Amino acid sequence: MSNKDQEVQNLLKARNFKYKRQLGQNFIFNRWLLNQIADYAEIKPGESVVEVGAGAGTLTEVLAQHGAKVLALELDRSLMPILQTRLKDCETVQLLQGDVLSMDLDQVTRQMGLEWPYKIVSNLPYQISTPFLTMVFRQLKGVSEGVIMVQKEVAQKVIAQPGTEHYGMLSLGA
Repeated sequence: MSNKDQEVQNLLKARNFKYKRQLGQNFIFNRWLLNQIADYAEIKPGESVVEVGAGAGTLTEVLAQHGAKVLALELDRSLMPILQTRLKDCETVQLLQGDVLSMDLDQVTRQMGLEWPYKIVSNLPYQISTPFLTMVFRQLKGVSEGVIMVQKEVAQKVIAQPGTEHYGMLSLGA
């Protein structure tokens, strides 16, 4: 574990942060993996990126370091002071607290000044995987591409072929 990873975990502990199972919180602290996600997104300097489920801000920070203009969305109010502290020096990051499933994300990106098209890069909380991916596939016009980490079971549904056990609504949208 790097010093940076330890700093983030120490900040969470100092703020008495408690993971909320009902929100499916699962943060990534591994710098190598965070950089792999950002590299896979092929971010160009100044490119607009929406991150759903900013968590402790580890991916947010790496996306900004790769040159992205990041709109980081987080549902958990208790994480906002932590995100504000951690990301105060990241000039290309905007934080927004709220439920992405109740937002018109295309409208929000325009209101927040993000350029279209935008990318979605996320370590997506399990509980919102199906409704969020359905929203991306069916409703969002401004998304150019996405790098979205999901649990294996969700990924199997997305790539399932007709007639297989995992085939369903998500398979149709992909």
